[in-house]
Amino acid sequence: MLQCSKKKKSIVAIKKLKKDWIYKSHFIKNPIFPGSLQIEAMLQASVLLIYILEKNSKNPILITKTLSNFYGKISGTGKLTIKSKIVQNKKGMIAVKASIFFLNKKKISDGSFTFINPNKSFLLK
Repeated sequence: MLQCSKKKKSIVAIKKLKKDWIYKSHFIKNPIFPGSLQIEAMLQASVLLIYILEKNSKNPILITKTLSNFYGKISGTGKLTIKSKIVQNKKGMIAVKASIFFLNKKKISDGSFTFINPNKSFLLK
């Protein structure tokens, strides 16, 4: 984690990609950092943000919806910047938007994620 703003309900996390994160067999003769791992990185940053703001990491947070977009590929080593922001937190339902930038410049992917806190959600009572 690089920075977290409770006021802005946002977090910026950094992942340094090394050669072992680039999958040579993902596409033949076109090694990349897979999209599924990009989604996982956005989800981990988002859950960390939720736990920091909720001040209680003992309660589970369940993912109920994901939507992701990919705009380019990550085919080399370097720094990923993951930005995540809570856009809605109401009755135990938490909506988050996240983005990944490669080498601090180009947006590679983004996603919208919906989580529920089972202890606060009206859906599970």
